[in-house]
Amino acid sequence: MGFDPKSLPPEELHELGRPRRARFPLFVLDTGSKRQDVLRAIEAEVKSSLEEPSTGTPLQLSPSEFFEGFAPMMDRVAARGPGKHDPAKLEKLFADFEELHEVFVGELVVRVLRVLIAHSRMDAGLFSFAVRSVNPPGEREQKAFVLACVVPEPRRFELDAGPRDAVRAGAVSATGEVEWCEWDTGALELPGPARRLPVWVQDHAFERLRQRIPAPSIEGYTHGTLFESLRHPRITANQGDGTFLVEYRWHDVRVGHLAVTVLEDAVLVRTFLFLTMQGTPEAAKLRARLKLKRRDIEWLDLDSFSVFLLSDMGKDPELKRIFDECGCGHLLTLVPASGEPAMKVADEVRKYLKLGDPVRRDRARQEPE
Repeated sequence: MGFDPKSLPPEELHELGRPRRARFPLFVLDTGSKRQDVLRAIEAEVKSSLEEPSTGTPLQLSPSEFFEGFAPMMDRVAARGPGKHDPAKLEKLFADFEELHEVFVGELVVRVLRVLIAHSRMDAGLFSFAVRSVNPPGEREQKAFVLACVVPEPRRFELDAGPRDAVRAGAVSATGEVEWCEWDTGALELPGPARRLPVWVQDHAFERLRQRIPAPSIEGYTHGTLFESLRHPRITANQGDGTFLVEYRWHDVRVGHLAVTVLEDAVLVRTFLFLTMQGTPEAAKLRARLKLKRRDIEWLDLDSFSVFLLSDMGKDPELKRIFDECGCGHLLTLVPASGEPAMKVADEVRKYLKLGDPVRRDRARQEPE
């Protein structure tokens, strides 16, 4: 970042201490949206986050301080002209300021999006923003972030197993708008004529996702990764009759599978299967390698993300190697290896699998023949 605050004209530096007068970023709630109570809470949370100092610039200012105080000061400097100051130096100063301005705009959008995504749920409401011109009472026209809530369209599917309720798969995009998921069956080389189909997620899939990844504080992120997994689907198994398994991932890490049925006019996500659950390729490998059946996996709680994230199994080389062989060892590496595990289950798992005492085994290996 090339901007140097010391290059400001000395008589202008005192401007930084003046009370803020500008009202950007200005936030307005879309009055036509549902869930106004959540929108008000989001507005307050966004404003609070914008008071935190930026760490990626030479100015120890928060986005709010930059846009409400520093940027208006630079506008006043520009309006006064070069005066007795070197025009070339001022020209460079403003070129550097424009670069700095872009950085703060990017940070502003990221902070707004972070809060919107955290509150968004496909089965409850997706929170978005749009930058529009508004006319606050008694003030001139200005740009504002209009915060809105979009409730995904519901639909009831009449299936052989009975009616199933679902909602349209959507998420907040990087531009702040709500984006809806569609599949191009031709590009995915699915059977039948090529067509674009909207994707819907059954209520049961959300229930299973909450059960297997019990993390309410990041549920918005979980729904966001669900959308990304569906927007860029990786088919892991063809189960016949138009039903497929699709990889569910956090970024590029496989965490489970989505059971998906391709219908005549829609794609329906039926349920979520954690990586080790019956019906997945990884569960088949666990059964072949360790003779683990569904009841065994449930008894050991290996069908829950928490055990892999919070337990000491990742510190056991033999268990780690076995899980690697079965395609799910990477779950043990998603958290730092340092620190004390919250759950001590490795010994219990070893005993259940009849792997023996690792200490005795290591000693036996070290003893001379």
